[in-house]
Amino acid sequence: MSTKKKPKKLAPPDNAFVQTMLQGWWKEASDQGTTEKTDPERMQFLRPSSLPFCSLRTAYTRIYEGVDDERHMSFNENFYVNQGSAIHQLLQDFVGRMKIEGVVDTPVETLGHWKCPRCGHKRRFTTYKRCTKCRGRSTYEEIEIRWRNTVGHIDKVIRIGNMLFILDYKTTGTKALIKHRMQMASGEAPLFPYVKNRAQILSYVGLFERVFKKLFKKGGPFYKCTVVGGILAYISREDVFRREFVYLPADAKTKARLLKQSIKDDKVFGRMLKVVEKPSMKGLKEMIEHKACSSREDYVKNMEDKWDPCPLAKVCFQRKKLLEELKGIL
Repeated sequence: MSTKKKPKKLAPPDNAFVQTMLQGWWKEASDQGTTEKTDPERMQFLRPSSLPFCSLRTAYTRIYEGVDDERHMSFNENFYVNQGSAIHQLLQDFVGRMKIEGVVDTPVETLGHWKCPRCGHKRRFTTYKRCTKCRGRSTYEEIEIRWRNTVGHIDKVIRIGNMLFILDYKTTGTKALIKHRMQMASGEAPLFPYVKNRAQILSYVGLFERVFKKLFKKGGPFYKCTVVGGILAYISREDVFRREFVYLPADAKTKARLLKQSIKDDKVFGRMLKVVEKPSMKGLKEMIEHKACSSREDYVKNMEDKWDPCPLAKVCFQRKKLLEELKGIL
């Protein structure tokens, strides 16, 4: 005779039980996160998306923690990043295929790099069309911009006649878009562009004609063209039809100033790499002179990131404490 107990019969669960179970499960899953391998080569380049660049923070972190080949991301971070990446890809691919006609007198062209997944044929700085070799549907590839220690990726170039605009997509929340409009309507300073977004797009504007100067010569696709500014397209994550466009014009004098700043940032980054390779107090003091924030208020307003807080934020604007902290990692 079997002594095995029969499983206890449970009463059908009510909604409260199901809600409690699922909420707990969801929280447990969201707390786990993921760990992904990072590309060590990325650490050797300055990314315009990381501007304004703080050489002091970067040097401190790399000397103290080392260059980690893994990156841990929480569920929230993964959701945030992957959602933004998916929207970016859709906008780059589908908006790039559109023909914009009848909006202004001059035809509007959206330019980028296109690659055929079927035969591998590539076309650069051109509008979308089927592959000229096999008639396959081409997919969009970001425009890479390289300058010495600097590497970035441009979402799109818009051409209207002989004018070029550098376009970058930024995903945001609907609440932020509403706040931006309300502040503009009330005469307050608009929410957009954020300082980091402004620095990134203007870096591209300053570097574009220098990096791709051959394309502006006779016979090149941009012959007699000039970059006239950058455009930041803020797109809602909840509803892609909610958007705001911020145009940042740049004349020749402005572009010269932006190029000068990009060259300076590039040199400082290169110097930072050497300080990390051979740490010294002299080198770290040099990095202090190039830190991104001028004050605690400047950090909180323009640089603070809830996902990635600065490890020096509490001491950075108290020189004696800052120097003590820096000595501690040597």
